[in-house]
Amino acid sequence: MAVIDHPEKTELKQKDPCVFEIIVSVMPELKIGDCQNLKISHQPVETKESEVEDYLNELRKTLAEFKEVQQPAQKGNRLEISLTATDEKNMPVAKLTTQNHPLILGETKILKTLETNLIGMLPKEKKSFQSKLDHLPQDSTLTNQVFNFEVTLNKVEEMILPEVSPEFIQKVTGQSFSLEQFQTEIKNLLLNQKKEQELRRREIELIDALLKITEGEIPLVLVEQELQEMQARLAHELEHQGMQLETYLTQQNLSWEALKRKWQPQAEREVKIGLIFEELLKKEPALPTETEIQAQIKLLSTGTHKKQPDFKKDSPAYLKLIRQMRLQKIVNTLLEK
Repeated sequence: MAVIDHPEKTELKQKDPCVFEIIVSVMPELKIGDCQNLKISHQPVETKESEVEDYLNELRKTLAEFKEVQQPAQKGNRLEISLTATDEKNMPVAKLTTQNHPLILGETKILKTLETNLIGMLPKEKKSFQSKLDHLPQDSTLTNQVFNFEVTLNKVEEMILPEVSPEFIQKVTGQSFSLEQFQTEIKNLLLNQKKEQELRRREIELIDALLKITEGEIPLVLVEQELQEMQARLAHELEHQGMQLETYLTQQNLSWEALKRKWQPQAEREVKIGLIFEELLKKEPALPTETEIQAQIKLLSTGTHKKQPDFKKDSPAYLKLIRQMRLQKIVNTLLEK
């Protein structure tokens, strides 16, 4: 019996002989169905020539030059705009007000109506319009409101893309590739990205399948612990954005209890997934070899500038890595069925 939290109740029932009643939460016993016959779908992975061309054009944009022009704005131009906004009560909205803001016409995500109005405008021209936001930022106070905008087009610049020359290839890759070799490199890069995405998709499908064939009660104490961890992660992310959790909850018009209710299904899912894999680990006692562990450590430290944990033998990071490798082996085995 594995106890997973402090006792919920401790009561002296009898003094002589001494008898206590202690109520505690224990690790549940899950019943996992037949894993060996799970059928996880495969989706074909390929890279089209048009995708290679699109990727190449995005690389060209990173080294593009811009020339100021006195002509109507069109898609692909880099613009500099000033924007003011007022709400339905004609009160200024500071979060939607900006001065000398650069953007590439055709790539705006927050306000598509803005792009519609900018097309055809001349430098120094002003225009007023009304609109909602198409892609809402993390602020529910801006949801479902119609705003009054006034935009001034300060500058129009034409984008001049570089030719795909040997010099360009050398600059973006650091290698002396021919155009054909460069396109092959891009194709392989995109293909590997798609393979990784397909693997992630299949892993999610596998987890969903495991959840469906697993029976057992989930202790509320574990769900509560997961909710606390979710709260801590959110607070950490907000702190990096210069915001406190309390401020975020106020902006979202949420209480912590309301947010917990919203998160409850996800927390229950995460707990159940963790318990399932703990059960599967019991059935897969084999450990990776030291050679495999060192190879994985080397792989983790390759191509990254992030500080890596200290993988000293038997350290917490080392043991965590072994557990991750064991879990990945289980997942890979089930995906190969």
